[in-house]
Amino acid sequence: METEIQVVIPSRGRSASVGKAAALFLDPIICIDETEFDDYRKAAPHLRLLAHPKEVNVLQTIRQWILDNVKAPVIFQCDDDVHNVYSMVGYRVRKITDPRDIQAIIYHAALNCRDAGTILYFFAHVRNPVEFLTPQPFRFVSPPVGCAMGIWRREFNRSIRFDPGFQHAGLDAALRIMHKYRIIWCDTRFCFQPNTHLSAPGGLSGLRTVDGLAHDDALLKKRFGAAISIQRYKRAQGRIGTKTVHIRLHVDR
Repeated sequence: METEIQVVIPSRGRSASVGKAAALFLDPIICIDETEFDDYRKAAPHLRLLAHPKEVNVLQTIRQWILDNVKAPVIFQCDDDVHNVYSMVGYRVRKITDPRDIQAIIYHAALNCRDAGTILYFFAHVRNPVEFLTPQPFRFVSPPVGCAMGIWRREFNRSIRFDPGFQHAGLDAALRIMHKYRIIWCDTRFCFQPNTHLSAPGGLSGLRTVDGLAHDDALLKKRFGAAISIQRYKRAQGRIGTKTVHIRLHVDR
């Protein structure tokens, strides 16, 4: 029997535009705050909605609430501003538009992830063919790409879980997964392309704060020490984005 994969798109303040991300997938669930349910139902009556309690109101707790309440073996969480999927293989980057092809991509990545002995997978960071290395299409130690990531739900909930104390929940979880499972799975053959980070209105990124990210930096450095360094820069009217994240984990292979 094939492994069931459920695509879930956490969304906030983007009822008018979330349909573009939803159109990339077969039967996705749009997860929204209960206070926005009527807005989303009116704007996108054809979409499958799931409302989380308004008390679940920060990025990391929303991600974990999804994993606790959507029961598929694999949950693929995708940002609500992802607008295209690209293949990096070949002479030119090409767009993939058929939801059946995209479903096959995330399905086979999930199987590869499991067969490699880990529980988190994602895809290329940017749509840049220069960064795609044909002899090395997969990476095993890499900063996570939170805009489109798959999680083996039961194992994650049992041994990792998103830490409610971190706004950068994906980064902390990925580091702990690399420490426990030794690798994460990054398939650089494909890229799920969102809008420029922290630049568009709405979205869960709006739940992050400058003080919160600074607090994250201190906690990550305390938890992982020299294994991680973070460099940030100002953008989008004073917001803080992650410019580069260098991860070094000294673990036995």
